[in-house]
Amino acid sequence: MRRLADAREPHRSLLEGVRHGDKRLTATLQPTLERLSEQEKLALTYAALLPADQIALPWIRSLVAEQFSELGRDAEPGHPDPWRNVLRRLFSLRLLQATGVADQNGQPLVGRMHRLLQDLVQRADWTRYGFWRRLVYGLLEKLLRRGIFEVVLNRYVRLRAEFLWEGWVQHEHRWELKPLAACAWLWMERGNPVGTYLANQAYGPLLHLGYFRDAEALIRRAMAITEQRFGPNHHQTATNLDNLSQLLTKTNRLTHHHKKPCENSEDATGLSRWTFTMPVTTIACDARDATGLSRWRFTLAASSWHSYSAV
Repeated sequence: MRRLADAREPHRSLLEGVRHGDKRLTATLQPTLERLSEQEKLALTYAALLPADQIALPWIRSLVAEQFSELGRDAEPGHPDPWRNVLRRLFSLRLLQATGVADQNGQPLVGRMHRLLQDLVQRADWTRYGFWRRLVYGLLEKLLRRGIFEVVLNRYVRLRAEFLWEGWVQHEHRWELKPLAACAWLWMERGNPVGTYLANQAYGPLLHLGYFRDAEALIRRAMAITEQRFGPNHHQTATNLDNLSQLLTKTNRLTHHHKKPCENSEDATGLSRWTFTMPVTTIACDARDATGLSRWRFTLAASSWHSYSAV
């Protein structure tokens, strides 16, 4: 027992050190966070919900501009720009850092934020209520506030994903693909159902631009989550399978020169059925079960070809 206690002692000391460091970070940064303007706090709140190394700054601007419209308008020449002032303040305080991705005018497009700072901002209490009210309502208000921000952020990122499905052809928008893919990864790991949708949306542009490895990793992870959540007979699983088959075909890992011609036959019911032989990753046939309802059947096997029938 003494040896077991001695073995646990370093681990306990490490945890206490982490907690102590977290308390020190909170005590150090809390006064700085409290001195931020409302616009800066809102920008930092949205940044804390995005991937730490892929924070799309124009996305933050659009989200903050929904509440502070002056930040969404470019300033006239010779006048201070409100949005640039917000970024300049956050950069000067080292709350955000530039990654080097910039537009043609040299303005930063992507920033990064320390993960410990993200966690601190998500837990920050910027209300000016008294101690007892913060004690009673603080947790509920934080959860509600974060939930609202996440809903708004999910809606906006979905809109950007829909735009980039075809908008990637415009070179000035291609920088958004990395933040979009990073959002897909982050939200899939967090269990956010929007993550698999973003993965499928980012897959298309990445495939067309030749980022095959990134596209395949995204779509395989999305397929695993979708199949686990909905099962192999769901239409979202079919979408993932179809996307994966396109990628494998484009990378010459699926060939079609072995396809057999279709054969028309009649089963015991007298209904005509078509029998096909196709790649397993593209198997998706519309069949009717005993209830007469149409359902989708999907098959993923280790072999390269699989025969199936469709009514």
